[in-house]
Amino acid sequence: MTTAHPSSQDPGLLLAEVEHPHEQALAVLDDPAQNSLAAVTWAAAHLAAVEKVLHPLACRTLPDGRDRVRAQVAVDHRLQLVLWQLDRRLTGDVHLQNVPVQSLEDGVRRALQAHALREHAMVEALREVLPPEQQQDLVDRLAKALMQGPTRPHPDTRHGRFAGGVAFWFDGVVDRLRDSMDSRSVPTPHRTPVPRPVTRWGAYALGAPWDRPATRGRADGAPPS
Repeated sequence: MTTAHPSSQDPGLLLAEVEHPHEQALAVLDDPAQNSLAAVTWAAAHLAAVEKVLHPLACRTLPDGRDRVRAQVAVDHRLQLVLWQLDRRLTGDVHLQNVPVQSLEDGVRRALQAHALREHAMVEALREVLPPEQQQDLVDRLAKALMQGPTRPHPDTRHGRFAGGVAFWFDGVVDRLRDSMDSRSVPTPHRTPVPRPVTRWGAYALGAPWDRPATRGRADGAPPS
């Protein structure tokens, strides 16, 4: 069972925003009734979001930011690899059919905990130097990236600045298309599509009746005919 996403009234909001996906992924892994693909989605989406939003800021802001990010990326790559293996095992990859699912889940749990420990230190360092308004902006950007980015692990792709931004967008679009085609549940926050009115030709193509939309009153104030 997932918990509510942290609200803007929570103390330590930045830390809560970053650690929320960790908690959700671990909760899924600890619950035998849940499909571990949900943990893969939480962790993979989070990794892409922090690489796009958090890492560039840490490089610019912290005195040792580049060293921190370099070490974080190495830890995160190991997590991406084991997430990819678990994803493939659960979706029927014949090359991994002899690998116990429990072994891969344990590997994800260990790698996720190592990732969270190092990331926690980075976020605490950022909280010491960023004013509240910048922290709130960072929270908003992380939430948006989590909503729009990839939902599957991509161990061989970087989602940081420059070309990585294009990869982030492309992988996000492709992953969500695959999720839809596979009828795969996506537990992370996502945009709700806004329904559009059916046009006359759209109704014709669907073989459905078309309701003519109401028109505005005439210029003389009379009701539409």
